[in-house]
Amino acid sequence: MAGNALINLVKHAFRASSHRSVATTVGGLSARMTTGLMALGVLIFSALSVSPAHADCNAEPAQGINWAGCDKQGAELEGATLNRALLRRIDFTGAMLQGVNLEGAVVTDASLDEADLRNGQLRRADFGASRLARAQFDGADLKGARFVSSSLPEASFVGADLEDVRFDSADLTASRFNEARLSGASFYNARLQGVDFTDAQANNSRFTRANLEGARLRGADLSDANLEQVNLEGADLTGANLRGANLDRASLDGADFTGANLERADLRNASTRGTVFEEARLGNATWTDRRHCRPRSVGDCD
Repeated sequence: MAGNALINLVKHAFRASSHRSVATTVGGLSARMTTGLMALGVLIFSALSVSPAHADCNAEPAQGINWAGCDKQGAELEGATLNRALLRRIDFTGAMLQGVNLEGAVVTDASLDEADLRNGQLRRADFGASRLARAQFDGADLKGARFVSSSLPEASFVGADLEDVRFDSADLTASRFNEARLSGASFYNARLQGVDFTDAQANNSRFTRANLEGARLRGADLSDANLEQVNLEGADLTGANLRGANLDRASLDGADFTGANLERADLRNASTRGTVFEEARLGNATWTDRRHCRPRSVGDCD
């Protein structure tokens, strides 16, 4: 519309040229173009200034609902449908959300301390920068979800499906992941002190620069995992599977690898003061001094 208006102004200016001097025509055209552009600017500004739909905090749960910034503390929403909902800055503290459908929902910068989301359908939900202390996700389907830079101390993910989930830079101190499925998950630079990964399936996962001091990883599957520069001081990896894992420059002081499988693992430049490798399988592993262990090495790199 604005383009047609400008064209009409130009045509009018040329018609006026037969009655005015060139200078007068140029001046008139310039003035009319200025006026037209100002009007166009007002239209554009008005369009950009239109506010998005406001959150309706009293609306019933529904797909795509906008509850951004709403106070839902202690809400009882078991089995509710909230997939693709806009829930930024929402307060779900202590909310009962068992079996809720939050697939693809945006729950960033939100409060979910002590919320109960057990057995929820939470695929691809974004919980980035949210507070989830002691939140419960046991048995939930969280494939592809995001918890980047979130705070989740003492949260529980027992038996949850966490394939390809991102916990980068998250605080998961003392959380529980017993028997959780974590294939392809990312814990880059995460705080994981005292976390329980007993019997978790975390093959092909990424723990680069994470702090796993004192963590329990008994029987965990960490095959082909990236544990570069990780802190595993005092961690319990008894019977864990670390076949093909990357432990380059990792701090393993005081860790227990009794009976663990470290075949083909890369331990170059790792710190192993007081580390226990009793009955650990080290065949074809690359040792801390870059030696290649013999295929049948057990307990020591021969």
